[in-house]
Amino acid sequence: MCDSVRLRDFPSFIRTTDRDDVLLNFLMHEVERLALPDAVVLNTFDDLERPALDAMRAILPPEKVIEHPAVGVFLTHSGWNSTLESISGGVPMLSWPFFADQQTNCRYKRTEWGVGMEIGGEVRRGELAATIREATEGEKGREMRRRAAEWKEMAARATLPGGPAETNLTRLIDEVLLKRRNNKG
Repeated sequence: MCDSVRLRDFPSFIRTTDRDDVLLNFLMHEVERLALPDAVVLNTFDDLERPALDAMRAILPPEKVIEHPAVGVFLTHSGWNSTLESISGGVPMLSWPFFADQQTNCRYKRTEWGVGMEIGGEVRRGELAATIREATEGEKGREMRRRAAEWKEMAARATLPGGPAETNLTRLIDEVLLKRRNNKG
């Protein structure tokens, strides 16, 4: 972390000087019992948090959790970041939306893109188990995996050099950012 971090700069759930704090000890116990993960996904970039990222790189393995072959289906709240990461990785989803864009993203996964199923309302163990079985072993799950593989290919093509992602980014830079700078200068 950066220099001069104050106690009040820490997240509230670990902001304590009491070694016997219940939540702090629970979290420390949970971290200690976990095995080192295969990957960690961080929502940041190097120039913003280089010292922390360099320290983490020294002890953590690289980036691809969702794309790991052991992942048969991804349980997600259906926010856009996890939706796009799962689609790009070719992994079908079980959506459990709560607020904001999550319900809309869930609908698109189920009805438009064919890569998701919804978990909704008051979830009961038996219903959830049946949904997971259908998503991993059933006909619906096979169809979702097939569609997820198609979307993965489309996502990969979109990001090729000269593809739509690069073209749109270049257009954004040219038409908005450079135009704005030229108008100011």
